Amino acid sequence: MKETTFINQNKKKWAKFEKMSKTQQNDPDEMSRLFVELTDDLAFARTYYPKRSVRVYLNSLAQRVFHDLYKKKRTPLKKFFTFWTEDLPLEMYRARWTLLVSFAIFTIGMLIGIVSTIDNEDFLGSVIGYDYVVMAEQNIENGQPMSVYGHGSEELSFVQIAANNLMVMMITFVLGIFFAVGSGIYLFFNSIMVGAFQWFYVVRNLTLASFLTIWIHGAFEIPAIILSAAAGITMGQGILFPGTLTRAQSLVISAKRGIKMMIGIIPFIIMAAFIEGYATRHTVVTIEGDPIPTEWPPALKWTFILTCFAIVIFYFVIYPMMVAKKHKFTGKIVEAPQFKEKHEVALNRVKNVGELFSDTFSTYARVFGLFGKLFLLTLPLIGVMIWSIFEIFPVYQYEIYDQFSDWGRASKIWENVEVVFQWNGYFHLEPFIMNVLIFSLNAFNILYAFRVIITKDVERNLKGYFKLFIKGFFPILIAFVIMGLISTHLNIGLMLLVSAISPFILMWSLPTAIANEPFGKGLKYGITKSWKSFGNGIGLFFAVSGTLIFIYTFVGVPLDIVMDMPVDWFVKPLAENPQYVLAVIDASTNLILCHLLFPIFILAFSFLFFSILEKEEARGMFEKLKSFGKKSKVYEAYDEGTF
Repeated sequence: MKETTFINQNKKKWAKFEKMSKTQQNDPDEMSRLFVELTDDLAFARTYYPKRSVRVYLNSLAQRVFHDLYKKKRTPLKKFFTFWTEDLPLEMYRARWTLLVSFAIFTIGMLIGIVSTIDNEDFLGSVIGYDYVVMAEQNIENGQPMSVYGHGSEELSFVQIAANNLMVMMITFVLGIFFAVGSGIYLFFNSIMVGAFQWFYVVRNLTLASFLTIWIHGAFEIPAIILSAAAGITMGQGILFPGTLTRAQSLVISAKRGIKMMIGIIPFIIMAAFIEGYATRHTVVTIEGDPIPTEWPPALKWTFILTCFAIVIFYFVIYPMMVAKKHKFTGKIVEAPQFKEKHEVALNRVKNVGELFSDTFSTYARVFGLFGKLFLLTLPLIGVMIWSIFEIFPVYQYEIYDQFSDWGRASKIWENVEVVFQWNGYFHLEPFIMNVLIFSLNAFNILYAFRVIITKDVERNLKGYFKLFIKGFFPILIAFVIMGLISTHLNIGLMLLVSAISPFILMWSLPTAIANEPFGKGLKYGITKSWKSFGNGIGLFFAVSGTLIFIYTFVGVPLDIVMDMPVDWFVKPLAENPQYVLAVIDASTNLILCHLLFPIFILAFSFLFFSILEKEEARGMFEKLKSFGKKSKVYEAYDEGTF
């Protein structure tokens, strides 16, 4: 092509691009398209007109745009400052109504704490602990009401307080995963504690002394928990109000927003711990034995507290409004979710541990709706079983534990677990039978949901359920009886060892439950095939069990903490036999969570069973051969021809 022809064909496009590159208001899609075409033209000119002016012109034009793009690229240091000066303030502006809700929850809870303390002076003991109240009363009698802040080394106090504050804030945030309600409840109970704690000193005529000591660090600490709850509620809103997105996509976006807010709170949490560890001790009344008075002047205290409050209000409330006004930010940002292709489960295929793991959890998410409905039917049986256990075993095993005695509580929970699952000398025939029955029912329920939704060879109605129940439940029950008898007569070390091979016992029942084999033939078939892939089975067991332990901790610990407060406040003082109630609540929570997570093992080894079948018998390949010539004219099977 002649140079003049090349120029005439493209000069309008180049002129348009040059004009657009000099302005800021452009269509980004069109700009991107023209830039790509410009670079293509530049490559052509370099090849065919290397010494002509057209190459120089196109090179300078492309170079100009390239430099404009990269001179605006933020460096890591600039990103850091931009986060604190723009990104976080704009995020706080978006969450301004959520922050208002969080503040309202805290205010209401604090008022309830004050009113409850006015009505009952012992209320603080029920929410914080009677040991602390006794210590506080002794300090008041000694003329040192705030001396609790003056003990211990400064460095150790700072580290302990910072760790505790960070844990509380993270729990407040994480609980937002429970549809935003969890964060609100946790904030509510903490605000009741704050109100009761403050009013405890008010009724003893120590209003000013307590306020000017507690809020030295509380001016940062209390707003931090309100902001953490706002971050948790923001995350939970993604589940409650997904809009046009799926709940998973909406949760990812809202979680990113919440995490961004939490990052902004962390410096204030650490600063509050630093102030409490190093400064608050120097605002209290002189500690006995200390020859140097450490009392700050009241004017200095007021100035410090008001300054801290002003910093928080300015940065998290006023400054976001200023930044939003500057950027003409409306608070609405269209965030594109990360769309992923739907995970299709292929049963008849040889799979490694990673593929089995992926298929297991994606399938559990798909079948959970149906399984959850069936699981509700077993809840009454779980209640009856727990009642029968605590009727059989004496209640004196379960002592009342204070919320601060974590090690004592952990030992009681473990003893509780041993009793509920009939381990280590707690075996009793009636609850054992009911325990095995409930596990077998939920194992059958997950397999029924699996066959309805994944294999699609069972009808989703009562007829289909009972038809499969008659054929498939008994083998599952036998497997759980064997596993139950083994586990109840072993100590914990041997039980954990045997648990690694117990899923293979369960696999003996799978040919009948999911492969339509007769019971006798299916049992023999399962025993023969289950050891064919022992290595993959052990790897799958540890991969799934490690994940389930993490999930149990992630869900169980925050849930346990949320339940602690109302239980300790209302059950202990009001129940006639609180140790009985506490044991039943712990047993119910742990058992229900266990029944929700254990079916994941059933799915994992179901997929392993299908993988073994394909490896040994190539059923999937034979199915493809049967359909050869009956599918698409282009591809012989649905999944062939895609790479």
